[in-house]
Amino acid sequence: TRVMKVLNLNTASVITAMLKTVVENGTGRAANIGKPAAGKTGTTDDNVDVWFAGYTPQLSTAVWLGHANGLKSLNGTAFKGVYYGSVYGATIPAPVCRSYMQAALEGVPPQAFPQPKKILVQEPEEKEEEDSEHKVANVVGMDYDSAVATLHGQGYNVTIDVIQDGGNQCTQMSPAAGTKLEPGATIHLVCHKPQDNSSSEQAPPEANNTDEE
Repeated sequence: TRVMKVLNLNTASVITAMLKTVVENGTGRAANIGKPAAGKTGTTDDNVDVWFAGYTPQLSTAVWLGHANGLKSLNGTAFKGVYYGSVYGATIPAPVCRSYMQAALEGVPPQAFPQPKKILVQEPEEKEEEDSEHKVANVVGMDYDSAVATLHGQGYNVTIDVIQDGGNQCTQMSPAAGTKLEPGATIHLVCHKPQDNSSSEQAPPEANNTDEE
């Protein structure tokens, strides 16, 4: 028998580790033979073809169910006296595969699959610096211009209640600093500013007409 290597051992081990979960607690539970095994269920559109392909370190088996002539849905099939309103890879092929493999491997000691040497998929690590990019900066105590510039720099919109009382800082903000908020949200500020005296300046008096008739 000619053997051709098509995957390196580590890649095959990672795939097997994922497919073991199908048999242990996924759609292929009906194919569980009580020994290390992996596999995958399959179902085409309209339940025309269904299958289960499973394997252990010693044996691989694939069970297909469908109509040899033409495309016809398997829904409403009776199999061994049991009526199936809907047929999937898990309903008939998986139990058939289990029965065959249990008989074929009777008396054969269980064998573990090789463990992956590398973890190819990892949960992303939380980084404080990345997380802080979506937390509202604390602008309380900043002057009006600095507070607005800081929040605009984070991508937030800003609305402001301005109190012209001679002060020069922002005293309130909502939502509060540190709130996780996506860019594009609106932050409301209460800021104090120096009084604008430009509007209170008096216009020069009109010149009196001293011409006498």
